[in-house]
Amino acid sequence: MITRLLTKYLMALMLPLLMWNWAHGDSAPLPLRVTMAQILPASTVGGVGQTLAVINVSAETYRQLEVVFVPYDRYGRRQTSDIDDVGEVQIPLNTSLFPEQEVVNTWPDVWFNHSIVCVEIDRLRITYSDGSRRVYRKDAVDDMLADNVLNDCQR
Repeated sequence: MITRLLTKYLMALMLPLLMWNWAHGDSAPLPLRVTMAQILPASTVGGVGQTLAVINVSAETYRQLEVVFVPYDRYGRRQTSDIDDVGEVQIPLNTSLFPEQEVVNTWPDVWFNHSIVCVEIDRLRITYSDGSRRVYRKDAVDDMLADNVLNDCQR
């Protein structure tokens, strides 16, 4: 009887806190800070590339980071490459990322389409040193952006 009353009392105290956390989202710290996400102008062979810079702002080591980019034209329409009809591209960052380490990668000629003027980071997948993985969708990625980095081609 006392256990049941104590449980009801604790639930009455905890319910508002649980509801607040649910309404305001997860307060877990972000794993990365995206300091640069920049499209590269068309190369001499007509390919459009991408540069990305990230900092590991957690205390964990990441074994691998995979980034999914989506290209858009100046009207905010999704685009594909003229050669292989590929639009969304998943690109691995094949290096370990240690706490507080920044890495900058450039991928030339990702798409062959001169109408591509903007690229969004659609998702990030982090593989941790223990082998576990976590995917961060666009909304979470947007929270990881430095103030000077835009991730919106729909405007």
